[in-house]
Amino acid sequence: MKILNKNKIIVSALALAIGASLAGSISGTVAWYQYSTRANVAFIGEAGGFSGNLQMRFASESADENAWRTKITYDQLNDELADTGYASKIVPMTYGALDKDGALPASGGYIQPLAGQADMTKWAKAEKANYAQFNLQVRYQERTNGTEANVERNVYLTKMVIQEDAKSINEGKGDLTDAIRVHIRTNDGTNDKNRLVSAKGKQIDVKGKLDLDGDHHDDQAYPENDEFGFGYTDDTYTDRHQLQDIIYGDDGNDETKEIQTSYNITNAKEEPGVHYSQEEIDAAQEGDEAYGKTTDDWKSEPVNQLVVYSENNVLYDNADKEQVTANRAIGKTVASETNYLNITVTIWVEGWQKLEGSAIWDANYIKSLFNVGIQFGVQDASAL
Repeated sequence: MKILNKNKIIVSALALAIGASLAGSISGTVAWYQYSTRANVAFIGEAGGFSGNLQMRFASESADENAWRTKITYDQLNDELADTGYASKIVPMTYGALDKDGALPASGGYIQPLAGQADMTKWAKAEKANYAQFNLQVRYQERTNGTEANVERNVYLTKMVIQEDAKSINEGKGDLTDAIRVHIRTNDGTNDKNRLVSAKGKQIDVKGKLDLDGDHHDDQAYPENDEFGFGYTDDTYTDRHQLQDIIYGDDGNDETKEIQTSYNITNAKEEPGVHYSQEEIDAAQEGDEAYGKTTDDWKSEPVNQLVVYSENNVLYDNADKEQVTANRAIGKTVASETNYLNITVTIWVEGWQKLEGSAIWDANYIKSLFNVGIQFGVQDASAL
C-alpha cells in the first residue's frame, strides 16, 4: 500500500490593494499538497510504515481541537483578517531600519512622512488596517504503526511568490512587486526566529531626501528650533540660519545605518555578489555597463537566500542538491500535544522602496493589487 506523507502547506493568492479598502479585494487559500512516499509491508502481513501530516490552524482557533485541517479557504482567511482588524486600508509604510533576521520593532511602523519632519517617530503611526498580519499554529503529526504523536521537525520556506495581480495588469496599474515585504516570525516556545523577505532581496536605504510638497525640489527647512530662520536660539541672536536639506528617516545617530536588508524569494544557489573589476572599468566605453563605475560598485548585487530547493518532494539547500541544513529552517515543530510552532506573517508595502528610480511614487500605484504566495514545508520522511 502507499503511505501518504503530506509535508507542505501553502498560503496563496493573498491579494491586497494599496490605498483602497480591501472589502471584496482579498482572495486567499491555504491548500495541502499530498505526496506518495514508499510502501513498507511487515513480515507478519500487516501494512507498516510511516506517514506524517503538516497541519495548521489559526491561533484564534487554539481552543478548538477540530480546527486542525488541510485547507483554509478564501472566506476563512478573509474573515480572520476582518475579525482581527487587519488589511482594510493598505498604504505605504515603513518600520525603518531592519535586518533580514531582525524582529519587527515593538514601537510599530509609520506611514506618510510628515513634511519637514526628518524624525520618523514623529510621523503618523501605522494601524492594523494599513498592513496584513495573521497568526498560525503549526504541528507535524507523525503516525507510526498506528501510533500518533506530534514530533519535532524543521520547517522551511519552500516557495514564495510575490507578483502583480492580473487585474492590475489588465487595468494598467503600477507594479508594486519590488515594494512588498513579508516578515515571518516563528516561536516554538523557546526560540524566536525572524526572517524578512522581498522579491529581489536587495539592500535599500530607509532614509533620504524627498519632494513631499511637489515643487520639483528636495524639501528644505530651517533648524527645528528656529522655524522661520531668524537666527534666534534660546533668545540669543546668531547669524541668519540657512535652509538645509531634510533627510527624512534620519535617526540623528551617525553610528547607525538606516538600511533594510531582506532575503530573496528565489531558491537558486546563494550569490555572493560581484564588484566591477578595474579591468572592466578601464575597457568600458561610453554606454557600456561598467562605464563610470568604480570597484566599489556592484556588477551583481549580493542576494541572501532563504527558500530551499525542492525536487521530487525532497528539500535541498540549493540547486546543487546539497543536503538541506537546519540553519535554513525558519522554525521547528514541537513534540507536544499542547504546544505548537507559532508563525506570524506580516505583509506590508515598503514606502522607501524606489519604484521607477524614486521613493515618490506616481498616482498610478494607487489601488494596485499584488499577490503573495507562501509555502512552508518539512523534509520528506524518506530523505531523513
